[in-house]
Amino acid sequence: MTTESYLNDDPSWLASDHGKDTAESGSATKSAFAGLYPNGFLPSGTAVAKVNGYIVPLDAGASDGSQTFFGCTAEPVKLNANSAPQVGVAVQRMGIVRVARTPFQTGKGKWPTAAPANFVYSTG
Repeated sequence: MTTESYLNDDPSWLASDHGKDTAESGSATKSAFAGLYPNGFLPSGTAVAKVNGYIVPLDAGASDGSQTFFGCTAEPVKLNANSAPQVGVAVQRMGIVRVARTPFQTGKGKWPTAAPANFVYSTG
């Protein structure tokens, strides 16, 4: 018997569907997201960077390339002990975002203070 978990993702961080249909596919390094998926899923709306061709969480305090905003996870990503070291991820590169509703308000995965190119911050 196999038990499967499902996530009730909260897409309220996205103020409109603008940009969701143009998400790019990428490969995320599971180890880079350690601690960000305690329930087995990395939530949509997680700010990410691209380092050496791999998607990693945005880390404003880093100097290895992960401090440079690339986009955000467009959909939740299943990550758990059984996941491969690299997993597929859809990366949204534009949109209207309610930053106060994004999944990470501090640390890795947190959105930049100022809206990145191709993104607009909304308070509504």
